[in-house]
Amino acid sequence: MISFLILLLSIFSINFHWKIIWNNLMIEKYFLKIKKSEIETKYGKISLNLILITKNKHPPMKILIFLLVMVSVHVHAQKNNTLSKKEKRDGWQLLFDGKTTKGWHSFNRDEVLPAWSVKNGELHFKIIREGERGWDLVTDEEFENFDFRIEWKISKGGNSGIFFGVREGKEYGWASSTGVEMQILDNIDGADRHDSKHLAGAMYDLIEASQTSKPKPVGEWNKVRILKDKGKVTFWLNDIITAQVDMNSKHWKDMVQNSKWSGADQYNGRDFATFPKGKIALQDHFDEVSFRNIKIRKL
Repeated sequence: MISFLILLLSIFSINFHWKIIWNNLMIEKYFLKIKKSEIETKYGKISLNLILITKNKHPPMKILIFLLVMVSVHVHAQKNNTLSKKEKRDGWQLLFDGKTTKGWHSFNRDEVLPAWSVKNGELHFKIIREGERGWDLVTDEEFENFDFRIEWKISKGGNSGIFFGVREGKEYGWASSTGVEMQILDNIDGADRHDSKHLAGAMYDLIEASQTSKPKPVGEWNKVRILKDKGKVTFWLNDIITAQVDMNSKHWKDMVQNSKWSGADQYNGRDFATFPKGKIALQDHFDEVSFRNIKIRKL
């Protein structure tokens, strides 16, 4: 009977621990003590509940009897599209509030076109009518050195991208005219899947990712980190490094020269990656895609 009650109380402590923490509960001749400590991490707040069973309410250490010691861990997941107290202290800036497209506009336009919308806390792209375009979605603000985070979810066979260093102007047709891209792709059915430099997470058309591209299945969220500091750039997809390069190096210049961004015209790369400071952009590549938890920390 005691074991059964202990089990029930243990379950109760996991789900409703805040109601019984620091209390002493008597089970026949035994006392159940529950003590809580909390640790804040980048993944959220972790609560540790230590459950002790003793024969006396205030037992001397010599006669303390541990019938059960159990640690229950509670990870309080951070709400999407928000910043934790620690992130705010560290200087993170939220680029998407989960409710509006404030801070963004369609490429070379003043407004956000209807193909881009906000649904269920997601920044969503989908073409509704034939011939419709949303154009690449661009931040109002420019960034130079930064730590950027975002999550994406692609449709079956879908293709999209994330850009930095984007410059707008009549002489440029889209974000890829100037911006460096991290590829978004359904690696199973996407048309670009046969080129290792076009796989999910790759630095598009520059650095191949055949061994590092490990996106989640279609419909699941993928985590991205892009770190740029004084020309040194690193890409992560789902915590795996997929690209790393120094944009000040001869190696970088050679890669660009041997890519599709060799400079046929300004629309297609004459000014590719030439602006140290530029905008962040999300690509209209005709395919349905969603984004969330978009944030940046200036370095």
